[in-house]
Amino acid sequence: MKMILRLLFIFTTISLSEECHSESSWCFNQAINFAFYIFEEANINGNELARGVLEADGSVSCPSGDCDIVAAFNGDVCVGWSIYYINEGLDDKFTLAVNGSDGNNYSAGYLLNGQVPNFKFYDSSTEIIINPVSVDSLGNEFEIPMFQNFGGFIMGELSAESEFINENILFPNYKFNLIFPNPFNPSATISYEVPKLSEVKIDAINLKGQIIQSIFNGYTNQGFHSINWYPKNLKSGIYIIQINFDNKIAKSQRVIFLK
Repeated sequence: MKMILRLLFIFTTISLSEECHSESSWCFNQAINFAFYIFEEANINGNELARGVLEADGSVSCPSGDCDIVAAFNGDVCVGWSIYYINEGLDDKFTLAVNGSDGNNYSAGYLLNGQVPNFKFYDSSTEIIINPVSVDSLGNEFEIPMFQNFGGFIMGELSAESEFINENILFPNYKFNLIFPNPFNPSATISYEVPKLSEVKIDAINLKGQIIQSIFNGYTNQGFHSINWYPKNLKSGIYIIQINFDNKIAKSQRVIFLK
């Protein structure tokens, strides 16, 4: 509660002005009505987004220049965005102010009480926009709470999968084919191709980025290869399968295991 009251003070003292993120073309006005959506973490392919720094005045800076962005939308209308950060020392979470309609022209199309926002990532490393899903501590998807003025909603993680990573452009001859079936039970086929003798490491990773099962670790010859994966002692949920080629090229896919 103290954290929410502190954030309310910060945001109610911000002047009403348009905030734009030039790379994504996302713009919004800080409205009189808003709510806080609070997440444990945000990640793409099991890797946490590139963080910015939360300043004492409530603003977020990006000293590295390559921070990722999290935005909220009501349909196609941007109702808030922020450089991704973790509020270290207070609650160790990411908080996004999501704006609601307050009757002024600048808030046309913003959220009304009872509507549900959707979220997007801007991945600065690939310059693409990705749609994440919300997941709980067990990796199960959950519904985003409905917007309520001055509400504070503490949730799990925002997690996304993307095949559009830099390695796909730099190393096109290393291929991670679609995992089949997906969702699956009891096994899934993982297939890949390498252009030469390569060291290959395949891991199953949970949505916190933790390796929960090593599927394969060794050398494979040039060509097409496939492995039938039978999960061991795993609960139903969402997992990331990551292949690492020669310790320099990592590609990932999200899978759903159903018991």
